[in-house]
Amino acid sequence: MIKKNLITISIITLIAIQAVPSYSGDRVVAAVGHEPITHLEVMMVRSESPDFTYSEAVDLLIERSLILQWSRKNRVSVSDEELDEIINSMIRRNNTTIEEFERAMKARGQTMDSYRKLVREQVTISRAMSAALAEKVQATDEEVKEVYEKDYPAKKTFTLSHILLKLPEGSTEKEEEQKRDEALSLLDQIREGLPFAEAAGKYSDDSTSAPSGGSLGTYAQGELLPALENAALTMEKGEVGGPSRSHLGFHLIYLTDTGSTRELLSEVRDKISLSLRTEKEKTARRHWMKELREETYIEIFADGG
Repeated sequence: MIKKNLITISIITLIAIQAVPSYSGDRVVAAVGHEPITHLEVMMVRSESPDFTYSEAVDLLIERSLILQWSRKNRVSVSDEELDEIINSMIRRNNTTIEEFERAMKARGQTMDSYRKLVREQVTISRAMSAALAEKVQATDEEVKEVYEKDYPAKKTFTLSHILLKLPEGSTEKEEEQKRDEALSLLDQIREGLPFAEAAGKYSDDSTSAPSGGSLGTYAQGELLPALENAALTMEKGEVGGPSRSHLGFHLIYLTDTGSTRELLSEVRDKISLSLRTEKEKTARRHWMKELREETYIEIFADGG
């Protein structure tokens, strides 16, 4: 398998909206069943995606042909009425008219008929993939619950207040030591009876929390500054600790409460399910393409590279 995800609609879309480059000496370079792939088609892909090698572009076109052949066998199609609505919807989204749209395509060397053909192919490919893979990419309740238990454990919560003694950026070692001594002195006063909230309102350099007694609210593990969280993890409810050093300065911490929280399964079910389906789709897509290749006669006559 080549490294790129070749079964993409984006490449087909790119080809659909660009002018067809002019190359002489077109020739058949591969066959998928009875359907040929030409040098011109390969060069069209490479003109839109220069990072594709010649052989990768051939492989893309082989997979495109395989999917379209599967679509015909399994009666996956797009009616004229559906195609009209899809194209009209695209025109409306671009705030243009059908006449302006046709003029723009003509300027690129395309006709409405060629554009309709390529849009039909694009939608058919998308529908074929959905039809072929639908049953293989469902996420069961058991699988969702398994991921939930593994990746969404309960987290400890901390309700705390702090007093920040700020250190200017670029402070010297001596200035840092002085600020630490100030924090230790204030900690002694609090432990001797000075109310923490009063000390915060009077001494804290955090202008946001100081008016409310230094209250920071409640945070789940992983949401706090590391300096505060590391200290809180070692403290008991009701304890005052510190000083803890962060990039802001020194913090005195009052742990007022602890608890735990966990996201509800109902809140994350869709996220987990989407992740599971995405991973399953990658695997199912590879297996499906492998099956189609094994069932179909494919011959590559030249790499053209």
